[in-house]
Amino acid sequence: MKGTFVLCQTQQEGNPERNLRTAEQWVEKAVSAYHPDVVVFPEVFQSHYPLSTDAATVQSVAEPLDGPFVTGMKALAAKAGVWLIFGMRELAEANRHYNTTVLVNAEGQVVSTYRKVHLYDAFSFRESDFVQAGEQYFQPVQTPFGTVGVFVCYELRFPEVARALTKAGAELLVLPTAWVKGPGKSEQFYVLNRARAIENAAYVLACDQCGQDTLGESLVVDPTGTVLARAGADEQMLAVTVDTDLVWSTRDRCPSYKGVN
Repeated sequence: MKGTFVLCQTQQEGNPERNLRTAEQWVEKAVSAYHPDVVVFPEVFQSHYPLSTDAATVQSVAEPLDGPFVTGMKALAAKAGVWLIFGMRELAEANRHYNTTVLVNAEGQVVSTYRKVHLYDAFSFRESDFVQAGEQYFQPVQTPFGTVGVFVCYELRFPEVARALTKAGAELLVLPTAWVKGPGKSEQFYVLNRARAIENAAYVLACDQCGQDTLGESLVVDPTGTVLARAGADEQMLAVTVDTDLVWSTRDRCPSYKGVN
């Protein structure tokens, strides 16, 4: 199976209404230029804030899955006739929310969601101070362009997450992320994405935010570890065509993706 993915490396702010308009503009450009099957946006695309923002401000924009942001994205998917994958802050309770990724099909239906399990409690930051962790890994979704698995940002550092997705049937690993800048972080992001692709003989499609705190440098890696596309630090689209035949031919040649039982 083949499919065309467009990764939208964007800057965001903590205004869901404005970010929804941004999504509309980027999808329109993507459809015009590339005729994609899937358009991917970064982690917490609905409302990203600088790391120094207080927890109450971040919490104030969290929405339920039937709220205006997801409703708008569903309408956008149906209008454009594309699948959308994007991050949001899903309301959990009065002072907590989930870091959630949503998959919407080309008919405008939510087909799956994923609440980030491994929160970014690293490099002197504690995401768990204001975000509720999810309880289980994503269950891969069969689509017309392959079986898609989702993991998020910091989870790239856990080989077990990508392996769990692969063992559950994933051929395409989609990583919405807001990878924080810092010494060595660019090289780590590049190496880890390639490693996850090689280990699992799967495509890895990492869509990053760019801007004040975040790296950019989104990339797509094929099942052999070859980098098909890589962005710079600024806003940019990456368009790639994936082919699951390459997944299975790679796995036939080197079945290490099965791992150790």
